[in-house]
This record gives sequence, C-alpha cells and structure tokens, in this order.
Amino acid sequence: MKRKRVLASWIILAASFLCMFAATAYVLFYYIEQKQYEGTIENLREMVYLPGAEAAGVPEGEGNKKTGRSAKSVIDFKLLSEINQDICAWLNIPDTEIDYPVLYHEGDAEFYLHRDLYRKNSVYGSLFFAEGCIPVQKDVSLLVYGHHMKDGSMFAGLMEFKQKKYYEKHPYLYLYTPECYYRYQIAAVVLTDISKENPDAFYCDNYIDLSDPGTFEDMARKIAQKELYQTDVTMEAGDQILMLSTCEYSSENGRLVVIAKQDTREVYGDAADERER
Repeated sequence: MKRKRVLASWIILAASFLCMFAATAYVLFYYIEQKQYEGTIENLREMVYLPGAEAAGVPEGEGNKKTGRSAKSVIDFKLLSEINQDICAWLNIPDTEIDYPVLYHEGDAEFYLHRDLYRKNSVYGSLFFAEGCIPVQKDVSLLVYGHHMKDGSMFAGLMEFKQKKYYEKHPYLYLYTPECYYRYQIAAVVLTDISKENPDAFYCDNYIDLSDPGTFEDMARKIAQKELYQTDVTMEAGDQILMLSTCEYSSENGRLVVIAKQDTREVYGDAADERER
C-alpha cells in the first residue's frame, strides 16, 4: 500500500511537472511569435509607405503623430504584391496600432484567419476581406475581419471605440488599394452577440450586398438598435460602407463592429496615369 502511495505521488508530481513545462513552453512560444510578428509588421510599415508621395483630397494635419506619416501617404503595392499577391488593400486608423495590410484569398475567404501575410500559420492571422467584397463593386459593402489579440495588436484597438470620446478623436479610417485612396467617416459602433439563439443579432455578412434598398433599411434599423452611441454621421442608401469586425469578450459570441461610410476617393498610381492620358 505504501509503495502504491509513493508511486501515485510520483505520478502526480511528474504530471504536474509536465503541465508546468507545457505551460511554460506555450508562453515562451507565444512570446517569441509576438516579438517576431512585431518586428515583421513594423519593418513592413517602414518599407511600404512611399516617402514624399501623397494622395490628394485629405485635410492638412491628419496623420499618425506616433510615426509622423501623413494620412495622405501612398502605399507601395508593387512591393506588397511581390510578398503576396493576396494583399489587396492597406488599412490605417491614425494614432492607433491599426496599420495593416488586408488580404483576400479567392475561393477561401477565411484562408488568412490563422495565417500571416507570408501564408505561414500564425495565431495573429491577418486582416482579411469577407466573401463577396472583392472586387469592389457598386452597392457592395466592404467587411474586414481581424483578431482581437491580447497584446493589443490586430483589431484589439477597436475596443477603444466603445468610448465616444475616443471616437471623437479618431473619426476617420483610411483604406488604400493599388488604384485608389479612400477616407471613411465612422458612423456607428455596434456591439452584438451572434449566438444562434439571438434573433436580433447584427450579422455583418447580411449587409455586404446592398443592391436591395430593403437590405440597407434593415441594416440601418439594426444599427439603431445596437449602436453604443450616436454620431453626427448619417448613412444613406448608395453610400460606400466599410465594416471592421472583431471578437468582443463580454459575451461568449460577442462582436464589436465599427461601421464607416466613404467620404473621399482619390485615384492615383497607374490608374491616375491612365486617367491623365
């Protein structure tokens, strides 16, 4: 009996040691991946913003105070396409950590849910467009998904928009594509729970195709029900809409959605050259 107790104690001790080792290894792995990711994305930001190249149509003074980059900067999509041809846009919210490429993999919209821009497995994943958004067409909303990472990266910064004072200091989103530069005004911030048993959930995917006026009206009604506060920005049928969605952990299936409408569009690059010919 004594031997059995000793053996059981050793087994428990060994199991505890293995659990502690596994937990330590996981934390170390996560830390290493975090540092590698931070270095990779910051190096990429340094390379893709073309110095001295600016898009028109943006008021002076807008930009990123932390980096000194102008909101009118032009992105080097030639470089990005050499890295990965699935990179089809760049999203920036000035004076926040949200400054990333946006990807889309034809045939599998969730391809980058757990892959980085080099197509390698990653807990960070990438920002990616939902199915049906690309190519951009009239009466089609743009929907971008991204993870809510505990280290504050990816779409974790969207949580700040729960506070109206934060929104008032960060009212614009900037989206760059190879052909155009866009500025969007934030119109609403929605908190919802997308559990199947919630009939009143705000499902972003339902509002990508806005060709039917009834769909836009339904979207506007759901936003009025779920928005955290009112803004001075109104959306109308025919507006180009951009939605940013991420997990929100106050409920099991919570989602936070930042919804904006386009107010500036400027053609540049090769497309601008073609326009001038």
